[in-house]
Amino acid sequence: MHWRMDKLSMKASCKTLLAAGMAAALLLTSGCSLLPLEEEPLQPPLVKPVKESLDTYEVKRGTIAKQVRGSGTYESTKLAYHQFTENGARVRSVLVKAGDEVKPGDILVQLDLDELDVQLKQRQLELEKAKLAADQAKASGDSQDAKLKAMEYDIKQMQVEQTRKKIENRTLRATIAGQVTFVDKLQPGDLATAYKPIVIVADPHVVRLSMSLSNPNEAADLSVGMEATLKKGNVTYKGVVVQTPSSAPRTEDKQEQEKNAKTVYVEPVDKPDDVKMGENVDILITTKQKEDTIVIPARGLRSYFNRFYVQVLDGESRKEVDVEKGLETGSEVEIVKGLKEGQTIILQ
Repeated sequence: MHWRMDKLSMKASCKTLLAAGMAAALLLTSGCSLLPLEEEPLQPPLVKPVKESLDTYEVKRGTIAKQVRGSGTYESTKLAYHQFTENGARVRSVLVKAGDEVKPGDILVQLDLDELDVQLKQRQLELEKAKLAADQAKASGDSQDAKLKAMEYDIKQMQVEQTRKKIENRTLRATIAGQVTFVDKLQPGDLATAYKPIVIVADPHVVRLSMSLSNPNEAADLSVGMEATLKKGNVTYKGVVVQTPSSAPRTEDKQEQEKNAKTVYVEPVDKPDDVKMGENVDILITTKQKEDTIVIPARGLRSYFNRFYVQVLDGESRKEVDVEKGLETGSEVEIVKGLKEGQTIILQ
């Protein structure tokens, strides 16, 4: 009996295990069917290689010129510096200002006379009395007395001249005709300083152009006698270089030395009649020029230490070619050896 029951139990268990296995298989199959099917990976698109863009230049012959450009200012070459020769006197009045026109003898600055004018009148009176006494002594026939009175007259005359000179020394007068270009900042009551320029007068009819060099290295290319092209508005005329930093006169004045070291002076050859001091004019000076020569853009020249070369394009390939340079400007360079007309170079 027991054996039969065990047999039935084993049979039931087998059926149960079989059903469970089928259910698990069914669940596994249905679960996989729920997942999305993997797509096949796409092939990358074929990209066409980009052709390199080159900045090139065809070598040709031309003209290259090295030039100095700038703006020049008209200034007079004839200046008169007016100054007092004594210290101590005070300023009474300043009678001119910058821009005024003056002529020789015009009073520029007057110092206080400190009653020198009264003293002059007194001595002129004494001179007249001495002259009268000398005339009377001469008429009396007394030669000794006439001699003494004549000496007294001479002394009085010298005293008058001395006083007149003192007055004149306190009066600053224009020595030339022209335009006042500078007046010291003096006020009435200020003490005058001896030998200090107080007023400068310039002759506006004798002028030249002063141009300050922006690049001191340009001075080496300049020389006296070079032609210059001058332009004011639509008017163009000629000039000539009359002074360069290397030809400037020697001076002990440090301020003048500094100015001369960076200034070139140009004298107009056929200037317009309406030129005025202080006006600005465009100046162009050609220092060197080569014609019918190989000229390339400065961007085409390459260097490595002391080697100069260019990249020449030959079909699809490029090669480095050593060259010898000549004249150079800010934008161009002359090639005297290594390149031929018609070749194509690559610019940087």
